Amino acid sequence: MNDDDLFKSVEKSLKQNISDFQKEQKEKKKQADAERAKRAEEYFFAIKVAQPAQVKSIFRLKPNLELEEKLIGDFIKYPLANPTQYTLAMEGKPFVALVSMDNGIKYRAAMTRLMYIEWPKESIQTPQVMKQKLLGNNLNRPTIYADKIEYALLLWPLHKNAKVDENDFIDVRWHENDDIVNFQEKEGKDAGDGIHTVGGTHLGGTSVCTGSFELLNGIYGFREKYPRHFHQLFGAVQKSYDFARQQNSLGKAIYTLFDPTKPIRGVGWTIPILPSEQRTYFEIPEVKVVNPNQPLQIIHKKTVPSFRRIKVGAPVQQLERINTHE
Repeated sequence: MNDDDLFKSVEKSLKQNISDFQKEQKEKKKQADAERAKRAEEYFFAIKVAQPAQVKSIFRLKPNLELEEKLIGDFIKYPLANPTQYTLAMEGKPFVALVSMDNGIKYRAAMTRLMYIEWPKESIQTPQVMKQKLLGNNLNRPTIYADKIEYALLLWPLHKNAKVDENDFIDVRWHENDDIVNFQEKEGKDAGDGIHTVGGTHLGGTSVCTGSFELLNGIYGFREKYPRHFHQLFGAVQKSYDFARQQNSLGKAIYTLFDPTKPIRGVGWTIPILPSEQRTYFEIPEVKVVNPNQPLQIIHKKTVPSFRRIKVGAPVQQLERINTHE
């Protein structure tokens, strides 16, 4: 390679490096601008969400199969109680609605009512017990806590593109006999994951809000209380849900069973309170969802053509020739 070729090679390499550097800088700037725009939109929504507003309308939506299955999983696949003993049941298919506020904010709301199912301790290790129906006559049938029914609400704001961010939501739960609209919350967070009202009723939900709900957090990152208009929003969705279930439009109850055929989902442990207590580890079983509302899968077997055996040399029927032109 002569000096000219070497110079051209170095010059080409330098130009390529400069071009790559400029592209990289443009991409970084583009990502930074997109992140700033996202943060600005989140802050705008956070301000709008925290502003007092009244419910303008609630329109029930029919979710597609993918969204419905996801919501069912969100509601009952991972019980909040002891996961080695309890699963959950919801009284029907999830109720989904578009909620419009008078300040322009729109939410996608999903609601159901939940009950705990306490299974016999040996049911996880005994597959035969798992084959029983939920209300079967088996001696080891589960205990259904129907006197502890809770409303469960998931709420997502619709962003500028009219879509939801699946990670931008709040999860709220309250007892069926609680008057959610007239709740008066104490400021401050209790030892559990949620808020206690003045009357001592537990209003469950996330402890730290993110995204569009981050301005609901207190100074230390813990939510102090829901704004008053949120209670009215929760009550309005509950009213629409109650009307839907009174119309018998939610279908049959959906529930989860422990699934001993699948590997353990994870490992949990107890939290010691007294110095004499020790942390105890336990295995969390996998569960399967039983949804009687899904249509039966009918498998059509392919029809195999049957061949008739012809015996060689057997007499055959003579066909009569007919002249159709006469």
